[in-house]
Order: sequence, then structure tokens, then C-alpha cells
Amino acid sequence: MIYLILAFFTGVILVVQMYMNSQLSARLDSFNGVFYNYFIAVILFLLYFLLKPDLFTTGMARLSTADTWMFGGGLIGILVVILCNFSFKKLSATYTTSLIILGQLIAAILIDRYFGIIIGTKEITGILMIASGIAYNSYITSRS
Repeated sequence: MIYLILAFFTGVILVVQMYMNSQLSARLDSFNGVFYNYFIAVILFLLYFLLKPDLFTTGMARLSTADTWMFGGGLIGILVVILCNFSFKKLSATYTTSLIILGQLIAAILIDRYFGIIIGTKEITGILMIASGIAYNSYITSRS
């Protein structure tokens, strides 16, 4: 149950973070907004590692066990923030978030399938319902 609650709050925090980043990029520009976002994150992690040096040491010791492709997550994170910043400029927070969730669900199904996890009709039906809701919302919005 705790993991369901954590996942829910992660979603809440993600939307708040996307909004904050979009506002920062609106003031600075998209690329400077992303730079300062990650700059602050690095500073906070450096401070954290100063308080918990054993975590840094452990991480450095395990660094060689990570495959090179795994570091692509940082690059993808930067791309996500940039794309969210551009999306928030033209779309509402609800619409942007809905499309992001739809994209995440489709990617999750593809990843699950790649690793041999069987995708049931409930999952497909849920994604189709979300996609239908987004399409209907877009249609209604474009008419008004």
C-alpha cells in the first residue's frame, strides 16, 4: 500500500515540478530554465553527499558496474524538461499532463512486452479509455 501512495505523490510532485520549470523557462528561456533546474539539483546533491559521504563512496565504488547506456537517463531527463517547458507554453497543465501520462503508459507497455510481461486486455482498455478521453477533450476544446 505504501508504494501506491508513494507513486501517487510522485505524480503530484511531477506535475508541480513541470509547472515550476515551465514558469522558470518562461522567465529565462527554455534552455536557461533547464540549466538552472539541473544546477540547483547538482548543488543540493553535493550538499547531501557532504552530509552523507558514505553514500557517495558506495556509489563511486559501484560506478564501474553500470553499463554506459544507463547514463542516458540524465540526457533523457534534460530532454523531458525541455519538451515539458515547450508544451506548457501552448497547452494547459491538464492537457500536457494527460498526454505525458498517455505516452508513459504506451512506453511502459512496450517495455513490459520487451521483457516478456504479458499485457492484458484491462491494460489496453485503460489506455484506450485515456486516449479517447484526451481525444474527446481536444475535440470539444477545438470547437469552442
